Amino acid sequence: MKSKKIITPDQALERLEALCAKSERCTDELRRKLYTWGIAAEERERIIEQLERTRFVDDERFARAYVGDKWRFSRWGKRKIMAGLATKRITGAVAREAIEEEINAEEYYEGLLEVTRERLRRTDAPDDYERGMKVMRSLIAAGFEIPLAARAVREVAQSMAEEGDEA
Repeated sequence: MKSKKIITPDQALERLEALCAKSERCTDELRRKLYTWGIAAEERERIIEQLERTRFVDDERFARAYVGDKWRFSRWGKRKIMAGLATKRITGAVAREAIEEEINAEEYYEGLLEVTRERLRRTDAPDDYERGMKVMRSLIAAGFEIPLAARAVREVAQSMAEEGDEA
């Protein structure tokens, strides 16, 4: 059985700097990594402070990048993004500010309409009501707000019916 290699605090700092240089990280992720490496609590905090001072890690910058990625690439709704940031221990205020900065309200609704249209087209259900309910549930699971999701389903279903586009 292999014995665990001991990492010094200086080596840990170097590894985390390299990690942060590759992609955005949050302080919670780095704390966990330091813990798994067996770095003492006071050393963990010293290393995190050093990384913040040198701007290798910044939770506000991380939150903005996370929001942008989850919205643009995964099409998550605001509620799911907030929950994801909460799991990363990003404060509610920082998360809300990042969402405000990164997601334009008009683009958000247009994106929701696109997602709704796509899901209505591919959802198999015996009738329009069931199809709408399935899509509603999927939109809510994706983190979209209930009133907004309901409005989008109604709007897209009506538009598709008028166009003769079978969902």
